[in-house]
Amino acid sequence: MDNLVLLRSFTYQHQLEIVQTCLESHGITVFVSEATAEPKYTGYSKDKTTVHLYVDKNDYEEALTLLNGMGVTPSEHLRTTGLLFQIINLSNRIPILKNVRPLYVLFSISLMFCGLLGYVLYTILTPNTLFSIAQEQLCAKRINFQGNTYIPNTLRTIKLQSLYICDEEMYLQDDESIRLPGFDSREVIGRWSFSNDSLHISNCDTFGFIYNGVYGVDIHHSTIVFSSATTQITCTVPKPIRLFQ
Repeated sequence: MDNLVLLRSFTYQHQLEIVQTCLESHGITVFVSEATAEPKYTGYSKDKTTVHLYVDKNDYEEALTLLNGMGVTPSEHLRTTGLLFQIINLSNRIPILKNVRPLYVLFSISLMFCGLLGYVLYTILTPNTLFSIAQEQLCAKRINFQGNTYIPNTLRTIKLQSLYICDEEMYLQDDESIRLPGFDSREVIGRWSFSNDSLHISNCDTFGFIYNGVYGVDIHHSTIVFSSATTQITCTVPKPIRLFQ
């Protein structure tokens, strides 16, 4: 006992438990007064019993630094202005949490915070559905214009066909140009952009009266339907498209 130094005295058991756990997690051995040498805590207890916490004198400065970071005053009693202890005292006022060990409460709060943070980061960093469409190869199957359905037929010198190459393509390129199928003609070149969850097609060099417009997007597994006021473009992809929102 000659090397032990009184670090703090506590009147509530849960306060001692939190401080003791913090110190021991940093490799500091602690000792409590003989009256509660092996305390068994079931949660918050309102019985005011003074408990003394001792540490080795060689660990005193490190222990004091740790406690100051937790919100402990230089006096012998734990203050309640630190964020850690405000959370604990708040949980003590909630009936369902009153009999739960403080460390379990803190662990649950930490998990909820991490989950919320993960969701926010996922929402910020994950591309939305429209931008994911721009990364897919779209096979144009049919065009419906003013109630009439047309099967596109683009005239090419060489027509390739395989599992991942479509007969007719609708291709949104990185430079914001778009390639659309023709009708017994060469392919149509225009411009595309996304705004307000809609696809905007403009400046088509041919068949602009069919393709130019603002399109809503409807996705059903591997089928994507673009619909404007006059035109509906039905496309498919070789594999199910990834939905993000």
